[in-house]
Amino acid sequence: MFNLFCLTVVLVAAQRYWSAGRVWTSFWAGAILSNLAVGPVLEPVGGGNSMAVFALGSALVANLVLSRPDRRALLWEGVAIACMALMAVGRDYHAVSCAIGLAAGLVPPHGPHPQNPDPQGPHQGSRRGSQGSREGLED
Repeated sequence: MFNLFCLTVVLVAAQRYWSAGRVWTSFWAGAILSNLAVGPVLEPVGGGNSMAVFALGSALVANLVLSRPDRRALLWEGVAIACMALMAVGRDYHAVSCAIGLAAGLVPPHGPHPQNPDPQGPHQGSRRGSQGSREGLED
């Protein structure tokens, strides 16, 4: 249940920021690359979504920092790197997923998807729509 909750939180955040194609590409590439990297030595054998979620979340954080280095983005980047370092020290295989995600977040384009100019919420689009209709009436 915890993995599904984390998956929901990360997917909603990623979908609000990126296009669906980038979200699912990052998710599945993270899952596949993580499992290829650690699968042969994974004990006990896993079968959850945790590595994909770590990869997607780390990619999102890295991309956010590259596009808008504000305090919140830098805080989340620091949290992601600190967690990755703790997992690496503890020899947790999820650190590999985080590293893969951080590398994936470096791939351009950086920033929100053009249809999501305000990752803070969908209300932005509704304001633009009402302004557009007023402009149409004035012409």
